[in-house]
Amino acid sequence: MIGYVHFRGQMGDLVRVEAIRRFFDEHDMAYKEFALTHERGDVDIVREILSPLGAKHLARKMAIDRAHPFLKEINWRIEARQWERSTDQGVRLLKDDLHGVNMLQAETLFAGIVCLRLKESRGVPFVYDMHGVMREESKLSGSDEWMAWCARWEKRVMEAADHVIAVSPIMADYVAKTYAVPRERILMVPNGSYLTERQARFEKPLTVIYAGNFAPYESIMEFVRTAEMAANSDYRFWLLGDGSLRNEVFDYVNANFVDLLYWGRKRRDVALDFCACAQIGFAGQSGCLEPERDFPRQIGCPIKLFDYASCGLPFIVPPGEWSSLIEEADCGVVARSCDASAFVEAIHQLSDQTIWERKSRNCKELIRSRFQWAQVLAPLAEILQ
Repeated sequence: MIGYVHFRGQMGDLVRVEAIRRFFDEHDMAYKEFALTHERGDVDIVREILSPLGAKHLARKMAIDRAHPFLKEINWRIEARQWERSTDQGVRLLKDDLHGVNMLQAETLFAGIVCLRLKESRGVPFVYDMHGVMREESKLSGSDEWMAWCARWEKRVMEAADHVIAVSPIMADYVAKTYAVPRERILMVPNGSYLTERQARFEKPLTVIYAGNFAPYESIMEFVRTAEMAANSDYRFWLLGDGSLRNEVFDYVNANFVDLLYWGRKRRDVALDFCACAQIGFAGQSGCLEPERDFPRQIGCPIKLFDYASCGLPFIVPPGEWSSLIEEADCGVVARSCDASAFVEAIHQLSDQTIWERKSRNCKELIRSRFQWAQVLAPLAEILQ
């Protein structure tokens, strides 16, 4: 019996969770699902500022570094404490409901913390499916408090996990080098998609779509600047989703009169329908090449690459870990760099109907032959058994 532990999270996390749940069902694997919730409670900001931590950061700002972002540090410490509260609650809920559970599988770091503590208290082994590297992603916050918290917990979870699931080769290398996890305990399981009857069609004006998280590592602002440079009678731009950069995105759009159409946040099936009505997908995150240099692009495996491909939608990406796959499969265009001018050049390469239709066919073939969820998750069955 597998205890499948996850927090209800962002769209990409939910997609992978649903795919793994379906995989368990299709393979008749016995599991009990523990879907935990994370709630952000009310905060007394004055009390936080007057706390020992607040006083420490205020003193640093007043006496040492006037540029020190002490309110940011307090806010991120609040975030860490709220996650500690949620993981504490998760441990309390699970520890009395583990009857018959032989092992646990944790999706993302926060579920990994719950499983780590259950292993320490109950001796239940666990597999950690890490999705992304929180130690690196936390750097995007600019908070020493949040970076230290993520690095500390990620190290503990890595050391305690019986197996670690990485979603890309670079992530697997990172785990081995940074956390000294033996290679035999690391399993590479990328993301994938499902075969679908959705099929994009070539037509003009060509619609360029971004459907996903408004996050720094997704290069969402470069998509907006690409629309600013290229929107005309030949190209139009659609934006779907939401995220932490929402205000920055729309402030820029309004201040610069960017010609794009925002469709809001949609259910995944509806978002895929929109993708099938477009001609070019935008993916600003394709995985890093050098973790020390590229961490804002997240060490991971973007699900949108495979969802675009499942719709027969050719896409553009910056250089990154997945570039060689895209070039080998001939299903998209790798821009020369991760900036708007390079993305505009890449878009122009897909304006030829013959080229576009070849890449569209190859998108479908990539999913059919190599990246159906059942194919990419197959190695998971072996370690769980």
